[in-house]
Amino acid sequence: MTTGVELGASMIIPVPAPLGGCILLGEQTISYLNKDKGDTKTIHMDLCVTRAWGKVDENGSRYLLGDHMGQLYILVLKNDESKVLDLNLESLGSTSSAKTISYLDSGVVFIGSCFGDSQLIKLHPDKDENGSNIEVLETFTNLGPIQDFCVVDLERQGQGQVVTCSGTLKDGSLRVVRNGIGINEQAAVELPGIKGLWSLRDSAQSQYDKYLVQRSKIISLPLVCERE
Repeated sequence: MTTGVELGASMIIPVPAPLGGCILLGEQTISYLNKDKGDTKTIHMDLCVTRAWGKVDENGSRYLLGDHMGQLYILVLKNDESKVLDLNLESLGSTSSAKTISYLDSGVVFIGSCFGDSQLIKLHPDKDENGSNIEVLETFTNLGPIQDFCVVDLERQGQGQVVTCSGTLKDGSLRVVRNGIGINEQAAVELPGIKGLWSLRDSAQSQYDKYLVQRSKIISLPLVCERE
């Protein structure tokens, strides 16, 4: 069996027996492929990039899909227990941008995110007043990825607090870290236009780094500083 593959396809989901085959996730299509049974099913969808998936049923008839904007979908493989007859995709609601999706039991799902807070959610059969099937049971705070941060005294009591630019896309936020934070400045060097900074050892056998390499807009060649 030969079939065309969408150029934006980036993820393959294996489907267990008795259905077998695999699901190919693209940016505008979802396809079910089974070479042994000569079966191909394709549905179209709005443009999105799927980042994570989780299997709901052991027989592989339902899958949860999470896209880059935090939208959660359920993909149903309609079947007669031996062959896939059709595909159906339904939007369930919005969560944190998922990196991993784990279906636990009784409609409870863990959404693991590296772009925002992870969540424990429950899926309901009926939509609420906002058109969502999702209820957030618990949220697990995640500061990463931190794009930038600064130390300020917000309450003017001489106690430093860190304000972080955390998360990305829809999960971007400012976070204030109040406890256990302190920075003691050891040295400062005025080097404008720094684009990159990394340390190097003088040999693979050395225990400590000896050089600090700076990549700058102003200096065309890397500046290497040697440790005394």
